[in-house]
Amino acid sequence: MIKKVFLVFLCLVISACSNSSIIIPDISLVDESTAKTLLAQKTLIPNVQYEFSDTVNEGLVIKSIPEIGATAKPDDKIVIYISKGRKKITTLDSTMTGNDSRDDYEFYAPYIEDGYFVIETEFKFHKKYELSYFEKNGGKGFGRASISDTFDKVVPLIIETEDKILDPSKLEKMTIKIPVNDLDVKKPTNLYFELNFEGKKYKMSIIASW
Repeated sequence: MIKKVFLVFLCLVISACSNSSIIIPDISLVDESTAKTLLAQKTLIPNVQYEFSDTVNEGLVIKSIPEIGATAKPDDKIVIYISKGRKKITTLDSTMTGNDSRDDYEFYAPYIEDGYFVIETEFKFHKKYELSYFEKNGGKGFGRASISDTFDKVVPLIIETEDKILDPSKLEKMTIKIPVNDLDVKKPTNLYFELNFEGKKYKMSIIASW
C-alpha cells in the first residue's frame, strides 16, 4: 500500500514538473516586438541585447540563450539578440567635390561603420594648411558636417591624420569621420562638410548611393 501511494505521489511530482516546463518558441528572424510577445505568451521574460550581423537584417532576432527549442521555467529570463545590421556598409558609388581646383585628391569607396560615415582620402594640397579645432563645436573636431548645404543641423567633423600641418610637398593621407547617427540618418545620400583650416574654411561635399 505504501509502495503504491509512493508511486502515485511520484507520478504526480513528475507530472507537475512536466507541466511547468516550457519550450522556448521559435523566434528566429522575427522582429523584436513579435519576439517579446511570443515569449510573454509563454510566461518567459525577454532580455534584449543588440549586436551586428552580416547575415540577419536589422531589427530581427539572431538567436536566443537558452536556444530556441530548449526548455525553461515560468518567469525565466531569455536573452534575445537583435541584429543591428551589418557593422560595415560600403557605398555602391560616390562622388566627392572640393572648393579649390588647385588641390588634388583621391578617395576610396566611403563606408559606414559603428555609426560613422568614413571617407579615406589622399590629398595633394597646393599650399600649406594647418588643421584647427572648430570652436563652435566646443573644440570638438576639425570642422563640421551636415546633410544640408545650409548646415541647419551639424555634427563635428573628425579628421585622423599624422600631423595637423598639411604639407604641399607630400601626399597627405586623411581619414574623415562623420557621426551620421547624430544627424538622424542611417544612409545619407548627400553630405556637406567644412574642414577647418587656420584662417580658411575648406568646403567639400559628397554624393553617395547604396
